[in-house]
Amino acid sequence: MHDLIQDIGREIVRAESIRNPGQHSRLWDPEEIYDVLTNNRGTSAVEGILLDMDQTACINLTSKAFKEMPNLRLLAFRDLKGIGSVYLPMGLDLLPKNLRYLEWNRFPLKSLPSTFCPEMLAELSLRHSNVEKLWNGVLNLPNLEILDLRGSIHLIECPNLSSAPNIKNVDFIGCERLPHVDPSIFSLEKLEYLNVSGCTSLKSLSGITCSPSLKGFSAWDCINLQ
Repeated sequence: MHDLIQDIGREIVRAESIRNPGQHSRLWDPEEIYDVLTNNRGTSAVEGILLDMDQTACINLTSKAFKEMPNLRLLAFRDLKGIGSVYLPMGLDLLPKNLRYLEWNRFPLKSLPSTFCPEMLAELSLRHSNVEKLWNGVLNLPNLEILDLRGSIHLIECPNLSSAPNIKNVDFIGCERLPHVDPSIFSLEKLEYLNVSGCTSLKSLSGITCSPSLKGFSAWDCINLQ
């Protein structure tokens, strides 16, 4: 019954605008997403994009791919097979400021756009990305609860999260080049889980006091940690 209701709901959304998928509030069909993103057909109606990258051809986005989608709240490019088929050959000028959920497996750039204002963001997941650092300076992140950079082997700078008071889960598993964890992370009052396992360049965590809310901390295979 649940599947039937879900299917009916999807058909209703698709019926919003058969000829122009850029008028749909939610996009999950790979062909429609390909059309919208490669032909710049996005509109303010689009609130969610969920793409299984295993089901689509290579997509080369323009730097202004999301410019006409100011109300986008969910953007998820999922890559379970390691294909990484969404690319940004000209970089990325902007991401919508209303994003609450951003998941981009194998994000191809070295950082997020400098214009990005992530104040609404609740979850940021850039697993196996090319990110070296997320952004410059300290950004206001009042709603951020989850930061997942697992497998981002090029990450060399840990973000200062002193302005992310509600963060609960931070994952740096396999960030092999990360030299240190910013002290601000350990002072977060609501932090529950921190994982730095496989951070082989990590040398020290000494002199750091853990948050009393911390329930789980893992540092397996940190071979240089003293």
